[in-house]
Amino acid sequence: MRLFSRRSFRPIQHFLYAAFVILWFKDNFAGLRGLSISFWVPFLPLLGLTGLRLFIALREKDGQPRKLRIRLCGEITALVILLLAAVIFRLPYLTHPAGMMTSDDAIPALMGKHIADGKVPPNSF
Repeated sequence: MRLFSRRSFRPIQHFLYAAFVILWFKDNFAGLRGLSISFWVPFLPLLGLTGLRLFIALREKDGQPRKLRIRLCGEITALVILLLAAVIFRLPYLTHPAGMMTSDDAIPALMGKHIADGKVPPNSF
């Protein structure tokens, strides 16, 4: 039995992921708002542990790299190409400072700004 296997790290990884999610959304819960722990505290070990599990998964028992065999059918290849094309064509909108804002989005954006600033929320559109 090996000391470090992928399965032995799974409970620790689940705990770190749960801690990360709780700390990421802690401002949404009144009882957790006073916590001064950053979400980076569980996130960085989670990244390291995930990388370690991937490294172990890519190694064979004798220490030689495993050959990865990836077979993609035509449907998956077409889906990946469509998703990449959608991301590439949306990059100019995402990099622009205004994003994909149009004049129709101004009212909901101002409503959201008022709510985020702690002002009286609007009662109608």
